[in-house]
Amino acid sequence: MTGCTDPQLHDLLGAYTLGACPVDEADRVRAHVDGCAPCRGELLELSVARDALLTDVPAQTPSPALKAQVMDRVRAEAELFGAATPQRAAIVEPRRPGWLGGRRAAFAVAATLLIAVVAGIAALSGGDDTPSARTIDAKIDQRQAPGGSAQLIVDRGGHARLVVRGMPDPGRGRVYEVWLRNGTDAPRPTAALFSVDRAGAGETSVPGGVQGADQVLVTSEPAGGSTSPSRVPLVVAAV
Repeated sequence: MTGCTDPQLHDLLGAYTLGACPVDEADRVRAHVDGCAPCRGELLELSVARDALLTDVPAQTPSPALKAQVMDRVRAEAELFGAATPQRAAIVEPRRPGWLGGRRAAFAVAATLLIAVVAGIAALSGGDDTPSARTIDAKIDQRQAPGGSAQLIVDRGGHARLVVRGMPDPGRGRVYEVWLRNGTDAPRPTAALFSVDRAGAGETSVPGGVQGADQVLVTSEPAGGSTSPSRVPLVVAAV
């Protein structure tokens, strides 16, 4: 990417956006993005694309038959990708280090499978009105966000989406960051970074879901995110 200070870390942005980086790599990506404007912009674009992919299709509980059809489609897509990847990698990136090519391939597989699952459920499901999600009203720090509101929508699999309304702009050069917390443990950062429109509305998915956590927090952080909260949370949702 033109202007990137570390191409290897730039190539991890996709995996980071999907929450697929180990903790040490995620910390390196956040530190890199904090000082690399091109990667910071691309991370925001990837986050928007990820959120659109995960939120545009209504959550439903698939039947066993539907699950089997979707998984058959996923396996077929994976086999096709596995057969095509070696030739493509050899042509497009002959000089890339081996470990980097492997990570790019792994991210591509993950993206392919995610798209296949979403597309399969969207195409095959329908007419099932069984409730599959619960909505949690979050607590808002009225000193920071007077009149603001937030809801956490969690499906049966633990996948979650946060929707906010009437929130202030996070500040110049800042974004809202989502954190997970369990008991008295320190909040864990996620790859969910978002902003709000002029009306204070915004939303984001929670990478990896909320299983194993009992709170979802939101703070205003420097663009690119932080490894630990730098401000008091203005949104707290009890899972």
